[in-house]
Amino acid sequence: LNENDPINGNELHFTNQKPYVIYGYAGVPAGKTLEMDPGVRVYFHSESGIVVQPEATLNINGTASPNIDNPTENEVIFEGDRLEPQFSDVPGQWGTIWLRQGSVNNSINHLTIKNSVVGLLVENCYLNIKNSQIYNSSNIGILSRASAIIGENLVVNYAGQAAFAATVGGSYDFRFCTFNNNWNSPKQFSVLLSNYEKNEDESITVGDLVQANFYNCIIYGNNNVELFFDKYEEAVFNYDFKYNLIKFNDSGTTIANNKDYDFIRNQEDGNIKNKNPNFFDINNNQLNIDDTSGAFQKGSAVFLVPYDVNGNLRTSSPP
Repeated sequence: LNENDPINGNELHFTNQKPYVIYGYAGVPAGKTLEMDPGVRVYFHSESGIVVQPEATLNINGTASPNIDNPTENEVIFEGDRLEPQFSDVPGQWGTIWLRQGSVNNSINHLTIKNSVVGLLVENCYLNIKNSQIYNSSNIGILSRASAIIGENLVVNYAGQAAFAATVGGSYDFRFCTFNNNWNSPKQFSVLLSNYEKNEDESITVGDLVQANFYNCIIYGNNNVELFFDKYEEAVFNYDFKYNLIKFNDSGTTIANNKDYDFIRNQEDGNIKNKNPNFFDINNNQLNIDDTSGAFQKGSAVFLVPYDVNGNLRTSSPP
């Protein structure tokens, strides 16, 4: 992308004046920042996406909509370029948003990603992401390798492998996030945490999991166990889960005697297990909850995020 393109003008500033269609991968060059205004719409062709190069930055600046009749008016939306109704919820129509190792100060606010292969590929860099939604990823909603991610008010639903997967360690802090996965596969998870990665030559790349904090979150799906630790014993593997609802039925599984999961089994630190969150409609990506939910008002005000994804003020007893 070029801020002085002779045809398109400033390609590093996406406005809401017209939609954008991307063929192939649009690259943000080193030293440059791609800015996206509220209300931007981006449509990706097959095998397309955005690559944020080392020393480059991605800033997505969506906002909550003041118009209750058009709640998505000011959010930024990424989806495939097949706009026929039968393609509206088909996973894997385009590639990914790739934040490469060495990219800097990446921030995302009020972004919806639909129907990609991998929603966000975050590779050994920093990302602050808030008030965003990732739906219908054929592989993974958010795939992080040795990165530092701060997430608030995220919703990730329906992915072929995992809603969120962290490999080669990293540092993570998630608050008021919902990771749900009802993909029809016995091998899918909602959340996968690992401090290593196997390479094609069978070698192993190891990295410390410095922290993995999940506070006031929902981790759910249609499998018996939706939170899985893949741990390399010779590297750091730190985690802290408080006041979460977690799907965890480990009886008869290979992790049934693994003490790393005792905090769930014993429902310590405000965590609860196997209560139905009663999402409004998971098939239409409506993961709202009400007072019938097992997670309703089970969060802690210690980890309060004052406003929800729609800009509504939360109470002192948050859901």
